[in-house]
Amino acid sequence: MRIKFLFAGILLLLSSCLKEEIAIPPHQQGDVITNQVELGTDYGNQIYFNLQSNSIVRTNQKTDWDIAFECSSDGWHIILNTSLGGAAANSNLTDFASVNSTSGAEWKWDLHDGNLDSTAIGDYRNTDFVYLIDRGFTPAGNPIGYKKAIFKQLDLQTYQIQVADLNGNNDTTVLIQKDDNINFKAFHSTVIPKLILSQTKMIGIFFSPNIFMFFKIQHSLILLLEFF
Repeated sequence: MRIKFLFAGILLLLSSCLKEEIAIPPHQQGDVITNQVELGTDYGNQIYFNLQSNSIVRTNQKTDWDIAFECSSDGWHIILNTSLGGAAANSNLTDFASVNSTSGAEWKWDLHDGNLDSTAIGDYRNTDFVYLIDRGFTPAGNPIGYKKAIFKQLDLQTYQIQVADLNGNNDTTVLIQKDDNINFKAFHSTVIPKLILSQTKMIGIFFSPNIFMFFKIQHSLILLLEFF
């Protein structure tokens, strides 16, 4: 019985030390606004939705780009199109011509939470390493193919990318200027590489299907699961 009284006394002492909470007036709720976006029957669309105007401001096919370059004043990160399951591998070689296969590649993927400290390409600055780029899969699940690339940041406003097929065909060097009006400038490494403006600065949501990679190492099995 003495132990019970002692325990109750300790609880009373601890509770008396708690500070009173400051009352906060309830937030006045506004009108409920609903809308919907269509990713397509094959989940092939990427949609930029502006919360201020409650409207879609841009739509593109998820296969329209492979990688994108950060456009903030001190930005240097390069991200992959995770909706395609894109991956990158550093060859640790600097001779562009000698990198002609994916043999021995250690593939990495961007984290799906968008953390720029954990990109697959990583910090390429002050190096001339050749990167292998796996462009991922079409909405039908077919492999798009591979590219090799060397990335450089010439100054705070300019990127340079040398990109080619693994066999050296379609070797092209492109300069990419930052744009203060967007977060990332997207790049499509087709036969004729092209730039696509993307991720405009706004208060909004970016809707995109995603691909997760699940590895079962002992059987070298890769499973693909697409969701939105």
